[in-house]
Amino acid sequence: MTRADRMRAGMRALAAFTLALAACATTVPGAAAQPFDQAAARELQDTLPPLTEDLSPQTRAVAEAYRTHYDLRFEGGSSWRIGTVQASGYEIAVQLFVPAPSPGGVAVLLHGYLDHAGLNHEAVRALLAQGYAVVVPDLPGHGLSSGPRGEIDEFREYGRVLDRVLAEALPALDTVLQERDPAHGGTESLPLVGVGHSTGAAALIEHLEHYDGSYDALIFAAPLVRIWLWPLAQVGIRIGAPLFETVGRRLEAASSNPEFIEFSEKHDPLGVYRVPLSWAVTYLEWEERAREYQPRQVPLLMVFAENDTVVDNEYNRAYLQERFPINRAVTVERARHSLFNEPQPLRSEVFEAIEHFLDSMLVSPGERRP
Repeated sequence: MTRADRMRAGMRALAAFTLALAACATTVPGAAAQPFDQAAARELQDTLPPLTEDLSPQTRAVAEAYRTHYDLRFEGGSSWRIGTVQASGYEIAVQLFVPAPSPGGVAVLLHGYLDHAGLNHEAVRALLAQGYAVVVPDLPGHGLSSGPRGEIDEFREYGRVLDRVLAEALPALDTVLQERDPAHGGTESLPLVGVGHSTGAAALIEHLEHYDGSYDALIFAAPLVRIWLWPLAQVGIRIGAPLFETVGRRLEAASSNPEFIEFSEKHDPLGVYRVPLSWAVTYLEWEERAREYQPRQVPLLMVFAENDTVVDNEYNRAYLQERFPINRAVTVERARHSLFNEPQPLRSEVFEAIEHFLDSMLVSPGERRP
C-alpha cells in the first residue's frame, strides 16, 4: 500500500470514527416562555451561586427560562434547586429534583458525551415518577459547567468530579428533605442508584474504581466501554489527532426522532458542535486501562439500543457482565444510541425496564461516603 493509499484509508477511518462519536448527541424539544439563547446561557453559567445558596432574583429569572426551555418542569409538587459545586478545578452545575411526598431513594443521573443535564428531562421525569430524588450534574466541559467544551484531561476526572458532587449534593438534599419534614432520616436512610448514559456510565465506573463510590444499584443506558467499529475507530483517532483539533458532529445518527434532531440543530444554546480529538485520545487511554478493572458486587441493569452505531454492544455487554456479576440486560429493538430521548414507544420500553429493575431491588442503603 502506498503512502497515499494509507492516508486515504486513515481519512476513511477518521470519518467512520467521527460518525460514531458525533452520534453521541441527544436532543430534547422545548420552547421557553422567554428566550433562552446563548447570551442567557452564558449569563446563567456566570451567575449561578453555590448549590447551598439561593438564586438572586435576576439569576432565578434566567434559570426559570432555562428550566422551561429544556422542559424541566414536572407536575406533582416536585421541588427544584440549581447551583454549583467546586470540583477538581471546575465549577460544576448541579440540579436537584425532589418528588413530593418524601423520596424512596436517590438517583444520580449522568448524561453522555456532548450532552448536558437539560437534555435528560424524560429520564428525570421517569425517576421522579418512581419516587426518586434526582441529582443531575453537568460533566466538565458540558452544559452549564466550566471547562473547555467536550474536553477532559483524563477520565479519572469524571470520577473525581462525581465524588465531590455527591459529597455536597447529598447534604444539600438532606436540607431540602428536613425543611419539609424535620423528622426525615435524610439520604443516609435511602438507597443510592447511579444512572449513566454512554460516557455517564464510564464516569460511574471511574467513581467505583478510583473513589470507592458506594451505590446500591447501577443503571447503564447505551454504556460506553468500546466504541463502534473498534479497529477502524482506533486508526482514525491516531491518524486524525495529530492533524486536526476538532471534527464536526453528525447529529442525525444519534436518534430516530426527527424532532429531537431539529431541536439540537436549531434550538440548543448549550449544544457542542465540534468534537475535540484530544478527548478521543484520552478515551483510548481509558479504554486500555479499564480492561484491568476489578469486579463489583453491585446490581446492574444494562439497557442496549439494537441499532446503536456509537458503542460496541457485544463487547460492552461481555465486559460489564464480567465486572458486574449481578446483572440484567435488556435490548430495545430498533432503538438508537440516545435511549432516553428515542420516540415513543421505544422510550417507554427503556423506562419500563428501569421501573421493573428498581421495583425488584431488594436492597438496603449502603454506607455513604462523607
